[in-house]
Amino acid sequence: MLDDEDLGTFNSTFVPSVTAFRVFLQGEELLRSHRAEIDWKTTLRDQVHLALMYIWTKETSLGL
Repeated sequence: MLDDEDLGTFNSTFVPSVTAFRVFLQGEELLRSHRAEIDWKTTLRDQVHLALMYIWTKETSLGL
């Protein structure tokens, strides 16, 4: 990301991530999981580091 001198942020990074998986036992689905994550980090004018992270997770147990 670009530096924003008006906001006073420098060296910003933005990292999105998505993960999903399914677990099967003998051909039957037992578990389904989804996860989305957004990670943002920056340095402010006074050299303070700021980091924000948002995580969304959904798991569904289908068997047993």
